[in-house]
Amino acid sequence: MIVAGTLTNKMASALRKVYDQMADPKILTDYGFKGHPMLKDFPLTGYEEVSYDIEAKKVVYNPIDLSQDFRMLDSLSPWEGNIGGTLAHMIALRELGNLVLLDISDEIPQGKALDIAESSPVDGFNSGLTGTNQYKDIENSDAIIITAGIARKPGMSRDDLLQTNAKVMKEVGENIKKYSQNAFVIVVTNPLDAMVSVSHKFSNLPANMVVGMAGVLDSSRFRYFLASELNISVEDISAFVLGGHDDTMVPLINCTSIAGIPLTQVIDMGLITQKKVDEIVERTRNGGKEIVDLLKSGSCMLESNLKDKRRILLCAAYLNGEYGVKDLFIGVPVIIGKNGVEKVLEVKMDNSEREMFNKSVNAVKELFRPISKSMVL
Repeated sequence: MIVAGTLTNKMASALRKVYDQMADPKILTDYGFKGHPMLKDFPLTGYEEVSYDIEAKKVVYNPIDLSQDFRMLDSLSPWEGNIGGTLAHMIALRELGNLVLLDISDEIPQGKALDIAESSPVDGFNSGLTGTNQYKDIENSDAIIITAGIARKPGMSRDDLLQTNAKVMKEVGENIKKYSQNAFVIVVTNPLDAMVSVSHKFSNLPANMVVGMAGVLDSSRFRYFLASELNISVEDISAFVLGGHDDTMVPLINCTSIAGIPLTQVIDMGLITQKKVDEIVERTRNGGKEIVDLLKSGSCMLESNLKDKRRILLCAAYLNGEYGVKDLFIGVPVIIGKNGVEKVLEVKMDNSEREMFNKSVNAVKELFRPISKSMVL
């Protein structure tokens, strides 16, 4: 059984119902500062537009409490992402197993599961799909993908995002511990490297059975940008990106090749300049600001585990001395098979790359520090 989280999804019919109940004036929320809908009882407030101050040239708002319907609208709007539901659809298309879509919002996962299932005659797959609001329905899952959480919003500090999503990961992790103690867990929620650690802590799973979807996505971006610049197929490009899933990640030029030809030689051939490669490296580091392309990455990691394909993939994995790093999840190449992470591969780096990698490690440690203190990790 496979569980794909659908916290960021909202069925159009349910949205329409909420919109129909809403009328002017406009409402803003401070959603994310005090909690998350995954935590059922957190207080959520917002601000209702009451007038326009002509002299100050700004709208005046009064604080109000928001209903659960508005919480769902704010957090589950399809314009904010459809990672969980789309992942579920891709997993169903590959017939990797039967799926359970879990969400605390009534009717949302049930509707999404039915929507995907009804496409099976056209798409030609036979995976079973179930939507639920109960954690008990994930019992004895073989694999779990966690997409629950919020994106950082304007005005939200990094600590706000960390604390909010860490609480969600804690609740999810505790229920994985309760119901699925043998699952392979893939974490998608950001800030990725920190959220993997929280999930590992509270699920009580072995470190090799918990990973974060980082390096596969980052390397895919790097390969795509290079292919676009060289005007060749992405299939001919092999590339590694190590480190944290942020702007400190380290694309390894020395480990990048075009149809087996090292990128350094491709530069010498004049097919691309070093300046352009440097620009692509920088663009890769900021790739999250440009695209959200998590879907194929997550399903290939899952497939490698369920089918014991032992693929070499880049993900946020637990290091216990590899790369000189201990007790930390960070992006590195690993072999993923039926036992989860079966081996961490140590890639040689030059002095410059090693310096950047160490900088990325320190950034992840610093990122994790606030929640490690508050949640006694």
